[in-house]
Order: sequence, then structure tokens, then C-alpha cells
Amino acid sequence: MVRQVENYSVPSREDVQPNAEPPHAWWADVPGEAPHLPHMASWRQYDPAAQVTAYEFMLREVLGVDNLQGLVGGYDDVDANFRVVRGFLGMAQALHDASARGDQDPVRMRTVAGTAGTPQERIETFLPPEVLALFRRYREEGWASISGSPDYGGQGLPMGFANAILEMGMVNPGVAVLTFLSEGVASALEAKGSEELKRVWLPHLKSGKVTGAMVMTEPLAGSSLADMETTAQLRADGTVTVNGYKRFLSSADHNASEGPNGERNIVHMVLARTASENGYLLRKKPDGSFVEVLKVDEDGYLVGVDGRHLMNERGEMVKDGEWRQVLTLVLVPRVPLNEKGEYVDLEGKVVDAPVENGVLIAKLNHKTGLQVQSNTNAEYVNACGFVVGEVGEGMKNMFVIMNGARIGVGLQSVCAAELMRQNVEEYAQRREQGLGGAIIHYPNVTEKILNLRAHSQAGRIIAAEVAIALDIVERGKNDFFTRGEKEEYQRYVDVMTPLVKWGLSEKCYAAIDGGVQAMGGEGYMRESVAQILTDTRIARIYEGANDVLAVGEAVFQLKHMRSFIRRMRTSTAWTDTARCATSSAP
Repeated sequence: MVRQVENYSVPSREDVQPNAEPPHAWWADVPGEAPHLPHMASWRQYDPAAQVTAYEFMLREVLGVDNLQGLVGGYDDVDANFRVVRGFLGMAQALHDASARGDQDPVRMRTVAGTAGTPQERIETFLPPEVLALFRRYREEGWASISGSPDYGGQGLPMGFANAILEMGMVNPGVAVLTFLSEGVASALEAKGSEELKRVWLPHLKSGKVTGAMVMTEPLAGSSLADMETTAQLRADGTVTVNGYKRFLSSADHNASEGPNGERNIVHMVLARTASENGYLLRKKPDGSFVEVLKVDEDGYLVGVDGRHLMNERGEMVKDGEWRQVLTLVLVPRVPLNEKGEYVDLEGKVVDAPVENGVLIAKLNHKTGLQVQSNTNAEYVNACGFVVGEVGEGMKNMFVIMNGARIGVGLQSVCAAELMRQNVEEYAQRREQGLGGAIIHYPNVTEKILNLRAHSQAGRIIAAEVAIALDIVERGKNDFFTRGEKEEYQRYVDVMTPLVKWGLSEKCYAAIDGGVQAMGGEGYMRESVAQILTDTRIARIYEGANDVLAVGEAVFQLKHMRSFIRRMRTSTAWTDTARCATSSAP
């Protein structure tokens, strides 16, 4: 029995041979490494066609995307968009199979000596060979460039349809995190970067040869960005020098990035506090201007560079925290390149060999799940970077990446619930126990299956509505959408994006945990579905820990509640008219 999905064969449970020999000698390309553990026999099943069918029904029959043709860019040929989505089926199946096997073959590391100018010892991380080959296939088939402007190498697929590909890709969240963070870095660069930066880096990112990473968290600054210590010092030539230490960096180092010349190259989007050319930290005054700060005195008041206390508009000394830190988003490439893909030194001059840019990978973190995804700490030692957007607008600009990442995390949870549903339903139909026959007829098992089905389907619709609203904001044609209407949709997106992350990760995880319980002992086995549970647990933590996110979201929602309620009242209104219904802007 072999089930075919788009010319890709996956063995059924009956075909799996226990204790089969691995298809490769793990780590043969890294001297001194021990061979990997043999693959565990796995019977976990996956049918990506079920997701595509669900998306086609949802987008057409529930959300009425056919009515957006001619109104929103990228929706002019809905049938063509669905064909693109269906083309991902084979890739999705391959991603699933690599995830199940790769769980036994985690990311490895080796220590390398520092180069001239960077004497510190550092590490390099290596993905399992099967995952590395899979990412190359992903890149060669063009999936790395599926979204984004065609002006910079993207294919322009709107988010309403790209969500379907992202959800299917999340069947292997370890690899998917690498891809969607790269897309997020490219989106931030396209939206906020200078034309020069876009010309140099966007084609490399869209080719998949160079990948991107979002760099925020520090040992003393997780959700509290005011405690950030990494510094970006402004330079007269327009560049910045970055120094500091960051941790928990997803896909910030790996060997899947091969650069235009074959080098390991990853673009780090670093959020850092800003220092002036003179080396003094900047604070932002209420009027938007910046002021240099010498220190914070023992009583917690700011002291200016002239040695005097800084005073506010009321003539009072300024307390630490009254004037905000100036945070800036900085693009820090591991290996600098120019527009032609040539190596350049830190001054922009063409050189023959790659120049290390002071990005030192310091530690490989060993996670509970996502074993095929690299997560590291990094130290920045006089690294050369380039400001993305305006100085002092770092958090606002970083949210371009974070908002996309939060939708991705929500879809990670949706995909995990869908994958668990498929396996629990199959198992429950086959597993007989007692006089009741197959356990799918047991009410408590049926309830858990329905929970999985409900949360995966509802989550898919919620994320799709947000994606379509964002498409209207970014691509809605001015003949049909006024500026006020687009602003209304933007406020809806701003409120809903963290809710997609928070709500779907919470509800889907609870349903997934119920799926493990429904399968009993079989569900606790990693070669069965336990990996789904551990891989999904992180969704409640990264891109904003849910407990912290909930507090901030409550305040934000109160501020924008009118827009949120109006949008809820017109939910799915695309199906009612050929023009998207929306309330008048406030």
C-alpha cells in the first residue's frame, strides 16, 4: 500500500520495516562526528490535499475571494492562485516525512577557531543532510520567492493564498521557521529599507541563497525591551557598529544558507538601542527629538553629556524611564555583499574573499522540540550594519516581521491540529477496545476529534480573514477603497494579528493535547504523534509569550475597540457584494 501525493510516495504503516538502515551515513561530511542514531520506524500519516481542499472551500464559499477579482491586486486570477497552492502538495509531503525522521537527527554543531580580527572561538551549526537537501529543493522550486514584489524577485502571491502554503509548510515547523523568518526579513526590508539596501539584499533573500533571522531577545531583555543592552552606534558614513549579545535566535546560523558564492550567509535583523557618533546613548524626548545621555545617577535621574541633570518641560529632573530608549532596526549581514553579489569589505570595497562581519555564534540551544531547526545565541563584536527605516523607529519597523511571524505561529498551531486530527481519526477508526468496538464511537474520543476539527477549521478562517484584510490594505485599488477604509482595515489587522498568535496557539495546543490522550499510550510515542505536541508547545512562547502578550493586547484592543467591533459586524461581507463592505472610517 503506497499512497501517492503529487508524484511523491509515502509508505503506509504496513510498509514500514522496523529497524531499517538509515539512508545516509550521518555526519560523514564533518570529520570526527559519530554516526547518527538509526531512524525509528514511524507510521505517522499526513495528507496535505485535505488542507488544500479546506482552503479552496473556505476562501471561495466562506470568504468569497472570487468577489475580490479586480478590486485587490493579486486576486485578478483566483484560479491561478489555487493552482500555485496545489503545486505545493509534493513539497508539503516531503516536509512532513523529513520532520518525522529528522526528530531523531537533531541539528549538530562543531567549534571553529576565530579568524583574524575575531579571535573568539565560535560554533557553526549543521542541519541533518535530509533537511539540507529538502531546503535546497524548496529553494530550487521557487517557494522562497512566492510572496513579495516582483520588482525585487518575488512572485507576488497575496497573503490570502500564501497562508495556505505557509500552513502546509508548518507540517515541518523546524524548516518552516527558517523560511517564514526569511520572508519576514525580506518584507521588513521591502517596506522600510532604503532603495540601495533593497537592491543589494532582496534578490539574494528571494532566491533563498541568503536567509534571514529576527534578532531581539537578550539574557536580561525578553519581553522587556527597555532592558536591552545591545548597542548600535551611528557612524558618519551612514552605517552603524553593533555590539552586544543576543539569545534564542531561530535559524540565525545554519548551513542551508549558501550565499550567491556558496558561502554561509545569513542576514540578521537586529533590534538595538542607539548611540550617537560620540558614543553616548540616546533618549527620545516627548517632542520626538533625541538627546545624548552620559549616565543615570544613583537616584535614577538622567545626566547629560555636560554633566548636568536633564530637565523636562515642567522644569523637573528627568527620571530614568520617563524618556524612552531610542531603538533602531539594523541589518547586519554575516558576509557583506554588493548589488552584483560580489564580496566587499566593511567599507564597501570589492575583495576576493568573504569578510567576516563580527557575528559570532556563541551557543547552540537544545530545545524540547523542533529538533531540525537551529536555535543559537550570538555575540556582535564591532559588526557593521545598516539602518532599516528611521533611527528610533526600530520597534515599529520590527513589527513588520513580528506581525507576519505571529500569523505564521498561529498557522503552525492550525497545521499541528490538522495533522493530529488526521492521525487520531485514523487510529480511532482502527483501534477496537472492549464491547464498544472502535474507539471513535466512544463519546470522549469523539469529543477530542471534534475539538481538533473545530479549532483547525476556525483557526484557518480567522487567519485567512486577517490575511485578506492585510491584502486590502496593501493591494486594494484606490478606485474601490478610500484611504479611510484602508486605515480601518489596518486597525483591524493590528488588533487581530496578536490574537491570531495568542488564540490559535492556546486553543489548538489544548486540542492537540486531547488528541494525545485519545490515542493513549500510542499517542505518547514520538514515532507516533507525541512529536506534534512538543513541536507545537513553543508556539505559546515565541513571538511574544502568551501571558505577556495578553496584557498588552488588552490595552491595545481598548484603544482600537471601535474599529475591531465594526469589522466584526461586517465579517465575511466579501460574500455579499462585489465590493468589499466596510464601515466608514471614524
